[in-house]
Amino acid sequence: MIQARIATTALALVLTSLALATEAGAQVCMGLPATDGQISLQGDVFTRDTETSYGGRLGMNFNTEFSIDVSLRRPRFENGNGTTIAGRIGYEMDEYEPPVCFLFGVRHERRPDLDGEDLTSTMIPVGVGIGKRLGSAKALSLAIFVIPEYVYVLDPKPVVESDDFWAKLRERSQGRGVLGLLLASPFLYATGSIEVTTVDDFEPTFSIGLGVTF
Repeated sequence: MIQARIATTALALVLTSLALATEAGAQVCMGLPATDGQISLQGDVFTRDTETSYGGRLGMNFNTEFSIDVSLRRPRFENGNGTTIAGRIGYEMDEYEPPVCFLFGVRHERRPDLDGEDLTSTMIPVGVGIGKRLGSAKALSLAIFVIPEYVYVLDPKPVVESDDFWAKLRERSQGRGVLGLLLASPFLYATGSIEVTTVDDFEPTFSIGLGVTF
């Protein structure tokens, strides 16, 4: 828990500093349509196997290379609903085309177990987002994006934690990938994506979302 609090505090401090930057950036590489100075607000429906769940997402694109993305998901499990809260920072690297973003964040998950208690985990995802917009952000546009991530598990610790560095890293490592499409007008947008993770043996989660930008 101490590690999770430290990570959350560090993220908050970085977010505060982002508002002081001065260069322009975009957000399509994170799967959101917001242009410089805009906010995206989105509702999502997720389907995995036969389970359907819901969530929401808030994206803020500063007038800089930086953006933030905060999301809440209520995944459905056999023993009830869980909760996933995530926040991440995107830094657009202007020298690359199509747009490429470096992504860093914190994710906290809670899921019910067979005994009726909650299992929680805190993770640090690090990855890149690659997005390509077809059309103008001032008119109707279509974008494709892909987000591969490496996920380091802060808590809980592995049941058997080795003294070997590489074995320890392997025990705490996960992978995640998202591929999606984004159809946007200047005000309304729709998105669809497929997500796979190593934790779920690459079983896909499909999602659709509707949102507004302002």
